Amino acid sequence: ATAYRVFVVDKVFDVIEDSKVFLVVVEYMDGISLEQFTKENGVQQEDVVIEWAKQLCDMVCYLHIQESMDIHNNIHPQTVIIKENGEIALTDFGDAFKELFTDAANERYLISSAYAAPESNIGLGKMDKRTEIYSIGATLYFLVTEKEPLEQIPIRQINPHISYGLEYIIEKCMKPEPKERYQTVHEILLDLNNVETLSLKLKKKRFMRKIFLFGSRE
Repeated sequence: ATAYRVFVVDKVFDVIEDSKVFLVVVEYMDGISLEQFTKENGVQQEDVVIEWAKQLCDMVCYLHIQESMDIHNNIHPQTVIIKENGEIALTDFGDAFKELFTDAANERYLISSAYAAPESNIGLGKMDKRTEIYSIGATLYFLVTEKEPLEQIPIRQINPHISYGLEYIIEKCMKPEPKERYQTVHEILLDLNNVETLSLKLKKKRFMRKIFLFGSRE
């Protein structure tokens, strides 16, 4: 059985709904958002980003296997909190829990459009767990570049120190077409756990491609 680090997800104490209001009462989370922390401290070391990515994927994996939960629907650097012990917590479940009480599952959209997948715009297609994968990638993009992924400037142009493996993971998460992304968050975890091996393979592949291109010019 897979052991998910679900203890870092904030607790929901109550859901209050009537014709005019929808409220979710959650645990108070003492910490700092990834957005604020990154803006104050700059781009983090890759090993730190990878550890946060693993924790985030653990939480989203857990959410995706719950029968009562569809998708969180609002993952971005403001909704991920760094706690005092250095672990992260995923907050702001209001929109996700609201889906338990509405039939508008395919008409919702992410609040923070910079981190939203293309299909999350109303009318452009059905949202599913791959939509969440895009938001995970967009959040990691911010952590390694300190820039919002609106223009999607190639990561290496901003941060040339990033490994080929992590660059590949982020870019695959953020493919415009859902079918070209990772299909499950578990797949992301597998690559995160083998990022060094992945980096070596990609580095070798790019090196061989350069040799081929150089040879073809002769």
